[in-house]
Amino acid sequence: AVLLLAMSAPIHAETLTITSAEYGDKWPFTVNEVKLSCRNVAAVLITANGKTYTLNGKAKTQFKQLPDSRDITKPNPKYGAGAVMTLPSDMIQRGLALCPN
Repeated sequence: AVLLLAMSAPIHAETLTITSAEYGDKWPFTVNEVKLSCRNVAAVLITANGKTYTLNGKAKTQFKQLPDSRDITKPNPKYGAGAVMTLPSDMIQRGLALCPN
């Protein structure tokens, strides 16, 4: 039962809270703050409002059951329907810095 619990609920050893105030106009999410974390091998996740989302390709591959962070990413009207804002270049790097060595 413990193994099942560990597999089903992402438990983050180390997290980093980042906010819209840090990024200003470059903030890509519809929420004002997210917690970055890293699981397994380079799988960067974010948690917002108690729900965990995948942030990078490794996370999408390893945690197929989790929703994609695009679900809470602001639309980018400059590129038409369905386009969302680009993640700031350092955001995934900050998440990768939390990965276990």
